[in-house]
Amino acid sequence: MRIRDEIRLALGALLAIQVLTMIAAVALLARVTPAVDRILEENDKSIQAVEEMLLVLAEGHVGHDGQDEQDDREHRRARFDEALAIAQGNITEPSEEPVLAAIDELAPAAFADDHSAAVALREQLRSLVEINRASMHRANARAKRLGSAGAWSMVLLGLLDVAASLALMRRTRIKLIRPLYELGAVLQACREGDPHPRFSPGDASWEYREVAAVVNDLLSEHFEAVERDWERVAKLDRLALLRILDAMPGARFVCDRDGGVIAANTEGLRRLAADGGPELRASLRAACKHARASLRAAAGKRREGREQDEAAAKGAPEATLNDAAALNDAAAPNDAAALNDAAAPNDAVAGVDVQALDAGGSVYALAVS
Repeated sequence: MRIRDEIRLALGALLAIQVLTMIAAVALLARVTPAVDRILEENDKSIQAVEEMLLVLAEGHVGHDGQDEQDDREHRRARFDEALAIAQGNITEPSEEPVLAAIDELAPAAFADDHSAAVALREQLRSLVEINRASMHRANARAKRLGSAGAWSMVLLGLLDVAASLALMRRTRIKLIRPLYELGAVLQACREGDPHPRFSPGDASWEYREVAAVVNDLLSEHFEAVERDWERVAKLDRLALLRILDAMPGARFVCDRDGGVIAANTEGLRRLAADGGPELRASLRAACKHARASLRAAAGKRREGREQDEAAAKGAPEATLNDAAALNDAAAPNDAAALNDAAAPNDAVAGVDVQALDAGGSVYALAVS
């Protein structure tokens, strides 16, 4: 997948989850609000009707001065019937129907001044109020459950958003960020002269694979050119070495630490090709072996000398230490000269003069008389 597609995927997934969260929130509010409205519209109407009927009954006991009793009773009965019709038309619970039927039956007797009927009518009205109040509480509980479910839905969507964000961060790190660090490490190794590392993006985006092909080709071309330069320089160095050896009198050799011949002048090659060639090769190996042993012995002596000086200087005052350091500096011989002096094996192999070309004793120059 290309980088632009990776970015589009990451942003698109996050935006989709955010839009889903907003839609869920709107849907939750759209469901909770009608539930509350239903409570107010249905149950509140019934309670208002009951209040109106109770008010009509109460007015019957108080009476109205200056009005005809019959007209007042008919007027109150009309108001009662109107409120009862509202309650009958707004039945929200099955248990309301028998209560409303009982109210309808008891109303004529109650308005005819039947005391027991009036008491029973008030009890039925109280039951109707209790039924509607219980219905309101149940509707309120349903709205609360719906709100709680919506809240947990928001929590789950939030967790989904977090999980998707973490997954997309990990994907971005694998597809986009980590290959950049790997490319930087490969280029740094190339800068330090290491010819082996190559850029391998693996599961990275497609653009990185295209970049990897170009970068790896450039690295191969670069180190091939460097290798060709090294070979050319090595040839020139060898020609210079052979020219120097040919300018020297006698048989001259350059050997490795085991006495293997690396280079030789014309006289040396002639001596190696003669009948005494095997014996000469053995002498060269013996001389190099002795020189290497002498170098190790000299290095051990110098190390022991330093350890003795340090042990002797631990309890000495500062002035003595400074004097000892000055004496050691003055007495310290040239390292190369000391190595070559220690490595002279003339007493071991007659007729072969050895000189170490480095402090480690890996290359020797030998002269055969």
